[in-house]
Amino acid sequence: MGNRRFAYTSLMQLFRRYTTASQANRWDRWRRIFDLLEDRQVVPIRDLMEATGAKSAAIEKDVETLCNRGLVKRTAKGGLTLEGFHAEKPLEERSAENQEAKARMGKVAAKRFIEEGMRVFVDGSTSVAAVLPHINHLRLHITTNSLSVIGELRRMGFAGDIVCVGGTYRSKSNTVIGSDAIRTIEHQPADLTILGVEGISSDMELMEAHPGEALIKQAMIRHTKRTLILAMPHKFNDDSLLTFSTLKEVYALISTEFVDQAFAAKAKGLGVRLIGVNHSA
Repeated sequence: MGNRRFAYTSLMQLFRRYTTASQANRWDRWRRIFDLLEDRQVVPIRDLMEATGAKSAAIEKDVETLCNRGLVKRTAKGGLTLEGFHAEKPLEERSAENQEAKARMGKVAAKRFIEEGMRVFVDGSTSVAAVLPHINHLRLHITTNSLSVIGELRRMGFAGDIVCVGGTYRSKSNTVIGSDAIRTIEHQPADLTILGVEGISSDMELMEAHPGEALIKQAMIRHTKRTLILAMPHKFNDDSLLTFSTLKEVYALISTEFVDQAFAAKAKGLGVRLIGVNHSA
């Protein structure tokens, strides 16, 4: 019985590694595809194969999936063009948007969920950055992939400890991503994860625009006790690109308001606490 359980456990660990590796490879192809489409508007399928180094069958499957999601469409001459995909905005542009609303969300998140001595995962989203002024006096153990978060905590004289995950640098978000970053997260389990998202779909899926960021957030959720999401209302019912988790894995969702009753009902049905910056539900 013991040998059988060991074999089963080993098989499941192998399956998770294989699934994660396959997902990472697929999302990396998608990133390359979208980079090409954003740059050239229309791209022949053969150019996608050359740019990704993938075989025809893999690219055709990718194209079919992305077309079915309404993110790209085929052209009459056998090419591909963007349809519903919206690219990730640069960090500076995102930081300038909805500052007052994000500040209120950050204050509520810190007050209700963060306590002295906690181990916390923090991503590089601008909504989560609004939490930092309210926790700089606490002796927390923060693990992050964001150089902006580290710089801001240093500027504030943060009282706790910081672990910066290693990895590949992304200038657009001032973060690091990749397998090294994920391994660090896996060895730094947290009490709480605080994340922003690119969108939350009508099916309650958490969405991200960049594959590398999606995998980081996925790892944080998998290695924490509780996950807290901060998101502006315009991100609800938004299928931006990559599904990295679902609201079922989230303890609480903080926003400015929840005017879409159908969305709120679905979220509550999954057991998620919905918290407005002026009220809770």
